[in-house]
Amino acid sequence: MKKLPCVFTVILLAILLAGCSNPFHFGSRTVGNELVDTPLKDVVTLRYMIWDINQVPAYEKIIANFHESHPNISVDIQVVPWNNYWEKLMTEIAGGSAPDIFWGFIPQVPSLADKNALLPITDYIESDQFNLDSLNAELVKGFEYNGEQYGIPKDWDTLGVFYNKELLNRAGFDHYPDNLSWNPTDGGSLVEFLQKLTIDAGGKHPGEEGFDPDNIVQYGFNYTDRGVWDPGDLIGFVASNDAEILSGGQFKPEDKMFETLQFLHDLVFKYHVSPVYTDVKVAGSDKMFLSEQTALWVTGSWQIIPIQQKAGFEWGIAQFPAGPNNKRVVRVNGLADHISAQTRYKEEAWAFMKFINSPGSQDILGQTGTVLPMNQDSIGKFVDYYKKQGIDTSVFVEAFNGDTVTMPVTKNYMEWVQIWYKTMGLIFSGQMDLEEGLEKIRTEGNPITTE
Repeated sequence: MKKLPCVFTVILLAILLAGCSNPFHFGSRTVGNELVDTPLKDVVTLRYMIWDINQVPAYEKIIANFHESHPNISVDIQVVPWNNYWEKLMTEIAGGSAPDIFWGFIPQVPSLADKNALLPITDYIESDQFNLDSLNAELVKGFEYNGEQYGIPKDWDTLGVFYNKELLNRAGFDHYPDNLSWNPTDGGSLVEFLQKLTIDAGGKHPGEEGFDPDNIVQYGFNYTDRGVWDPGDLIGFVASNDAEILSGGQFKPEDKMFETLQFLHDLVFKYHVSPVYTDVKVAGSDKMFLSEQTALWVTGSWQIIPIQQKAGFEWGIAQFPAGPNNKRVVRVNGLADHISAQTRYKEEAWAFMKFINSPGSQDILGQTGTVLPMNQDSIGKFVDYYKKQGIDTSVFVEAFNGDTVTMPVTKNYMEWVQIWYKTMGLIFSGQMDLEEGLEKIRTEGNPITTE
């Protein structure tokens, strides 16, 4: 074997040694149809934590585009289901191992900001002249706290009524009735409709002689999601009756608030058109709808994909019911990415956050039917996607452009809402009186929100 020339050996050794600390390496990228090697700076990997596996395909497309324009930034998606998401996130924040970027929503902003878990992005927005004016102002404000912006809403959701067309047809309806409304006195046209969709084992409806409320095989209505009585899901009912769940961060069960929750309580225990909480908790609200145990389900636009994948019947989406005096207020929410205050890669995380809010990325969210994009010009792509499949999602857009309310917000929200969940579960299982339960939420919860 021939010996390498001394000079060449020295050069080769220098290159090898330099490789140990060399700030550049070669990566591959596609130019046209050709794969070429390109010298890159050290690749920074951002860990991105989300809770919805249904959105992964769209985000993989967005990330692929991001890599193309930012070849030295890699993004790894970590999906943690909603039921475990916040516990895992809080544990990682406390342990100093939080993801670089993660999903957040409005109720959590004060608590996370007070824990110094979020990186303020106000300076980044101003420095890059990032325009927030075209976004929903109410949702943008929801991610602001003590004068700092902590997120940019990138999508939005709202509530509607998913209904089983076949069960409506069997009850004599060839379409979903227009302008249904409720009131706390006699239930209104909504309750009349729901009674016709509720059937016991003998084929009787509520109000008919011989109806057995202890042996109902099909309920007209269900309005709980994720296995809890979430205040964010109920706030639309409350606001439609000119009331609030939290006022100044405090729970104040005043008259209109009380009568709204009394109406919802009556749907279960007086009118017998909605299941008790324990049944929903065991069976699952989604499974009760999909198995045709409930004809209607008040839930959000995020359920379109799961229902589309699993429903064995024709279904549609209708407006959220109006309240007294035909007032309809619908809850809207928006998700935003948060940058962890612990991240070592602030600039890179901001670059990715901006990219998700860019028109191209927003178009991907819309045209794949993944989620309703915050960018106004991309919303139509979402509606068109489902229209081609025979699903009319314009009801959500109409609600978004109508009278809306955001989710309740308070300091120490996660601690407060656990008291709410537990107590409302007891109330709507028939194990606690409504008035007693609301007073319990007030006396035990309000001290938490003022700490």
